[in-house]
Amino acid sequence: MNVPGINVRQPPPPLPPLPAHLQQEVFTHSSNTSPTCPNSYERLEFRGIAVLNTFITRILLALPRRLDIRQLAEIRNKFIATEKIEKWGMMYYPERICVARHMWPTSDRLQPGYAKDLFYAYIGALDVLSERSESEDIMGGFVGQLVVPELNDILLGFHYTWDKDSCRILNERLIQGGVKVAIR
Repeated sequence: MNVPGINVRQPPPPLPPLPAHLQQEVFTHSSNTSPTCPNSYERLEFRGIAVLNTFITRILLALPRRLDIRQLAEIRNKFIATEKIEKWGMMYYPERICVARHMWPTSDRLQPGYAKDLFYAYIGALDVLSERSESEDIMGGFVGQLVVPELNDILLGFHYTWDKDSCRILNERLIQGGVKVAIR
C-alpha cells in the first residue's frame, strides 16, 4: 500500500489478530454502543496511547547507542506525534470502517483523526490480551517493526557512543519479536 506522506521501504507489518469481541470494540464508536457491544473504542484508545508510548520508550532505552535523555525524548516525540500515529493508522485503515450512527466523514481532514483513534484502540486491545497471554511479545514485535526502519534513519543525525552489551540485548529482543534490522 502506498500512502502519500509515508516513506516506507517495506510494507507495514500485519496487524496481530484480535478475538472477535475486541475487534468489535475497537471499531465501535460511542454513538453506536448497544447491549451486544456496550463499549466503544474510547477506553481502548486511552489505554493504547499509554501502551504505545511505553513500548516506544522501551525500544529507545534498549538501543545500543548511548543517547542523552534530551535526544531520547526528541526521538520518542517523533514517533508519538499525532501526525505519525495518523499516518500509521492510515496505513491500516485507509477507508472508514468505524461503526458510528451519526457521522460519516465530511472531509478528508477527519479521516486521519479516526484512523489514529482506531490505531490507538487496536494497540489498547493488544494490551488487554497481554493480561492473559504472551501478546506483550507480539505487541513489542509489532511496534518494533513499525519503529525500527525509521529509527535507523533518525539516528544518523545524532552523536552517540555504542554500548556493546545493549547492542547484544537489543538484537536478542528484536529477533524474538521477529524484527529484522538492516545493519549499516
